[in-house]
Amino acid sequence: LGLMGGFWGVIDESGKIIVPIEYDGVNYFANDKLFQAMKGNKAFFYNTKGKLVEVKDYTKLKESLFQD
Repeated sequence: LGLMGGFWGVIDESGKIIVPIEYDGVNYFANDKLFQAMKGNKAFFYNTKGKLVEVKDYTKLKESLFQD
């Protein structure tokens, strides 16, 4: 996780930005398969390659990611 100018993001070990440094907070989510980034009261999800993932049904997302 990276903090710059009061905003959070994710930078990998090589220095590549995975989650833009523009969020109020960032957490690991779903067994480290996604990052949850918060801006105000909105949540955004990024995969580990930095792609923004559209979440239409949060309940189904949780169920599919936590299954073994």
